[in-house]
Amino acid sequence: MPDEIAAAGQQVVDMLGACAAAPDDLETARAADEALLRLEHVLAADSPLSRKGPSS
Repeated sequence: MPDEIAAAGQQVVDMLGACAAAPDDLETARAADEALLRLEHVLAADSPLSRKGPSS
């Protein structure tokens, strides 16, 4: 999972750089938003709470 987190994080960094280079590009902004959502999902999947079994 650390590799997935690193890849998703790098994509966010790349997209933020693209947004800085083209602040009026809505397509780039949407792609950056999608990258952030992917990172959020990857991080949530790797959280201790998500690895817990069902509570009794």
